[in-house]
Amino acid sequence: MATLTALLLACAARTEAQRAATYTIAFAADGRSATVTASVPVRQGVLTIATGGGIDHLPSQWATFIRDLRATSASGVATVPQFNQPGGWIIPGMPTGTVDLTYAVDLSYAHSPWPPGNEQAGLWSDNALYTITKPLFIAGAPSSALVTVVVPDGWRVTSPWERFADRRNTYRVQSVEDLIDNSIVVGLHSERMNRHVAPSVPYRFAWYASALLMTMSARPQRTVSRSNRS
Repeated sequence: MATLTALLLACAARTEAQRAATYTIAFAADGRSATVTASVPVRQGVLTIATGGGIDHLPSQWATFIRDLRATSASGVATVPQFNQPGGWIIPGMPTGTVDLTYAVDLSYAHSPWPPGNEQAGLWSDNALYTITKPLFIAGAPSSALVTVVVPDGWRVTSPWERFADRRNTYRVQSVEDLIDNSIVVGLHSERMNRHVAPSVPYRFAWYASALLMTMSARPQRTVSRSNRS
């Protein structure tokens, strides 16, 4: 019975991985950039990125920090998505389907003062990077997602999402909202579990508040609180 249960769980994990959007985001050791490869479902060729949240001083909003965006269809046709508005792009000639994306994210917003406050964007300090997730993820049609975070040796990933199966630094994200309306910390920081977050509090906001401790701390090694949610 135990073997059968394990097989069913493994099959369920594979099925979810096939349905969900997938992202692999790799952070550079200097904390100045990240590269992303993704596979996302799209409708009418529309790709979106988050808007709002202390970004109104930049006309293109969070899209300002996206570099070298490329899209490849399931049939292998490569295109350059056309910037359509601050919140997204249009993929020429591909109305619906699954598309592979590659792009880079310029993390310069974490290396200089942010006009509304760095807690609303990101901060690089003592080899630890705090960043909101709005500038990191380009989405397509609504779906769940699997996110794999790749970091240099010795770095830790403190994520707001549920760990997925036994994959290293891979997380299950239930919705596009939960993907983009969140924050993460990567780098040489310590982590402590917070078991006192009320279940009624939306998790992303509880995580956002606790992650701010990292940006406000003056300790040599940043300590980040994380809810015990897995």
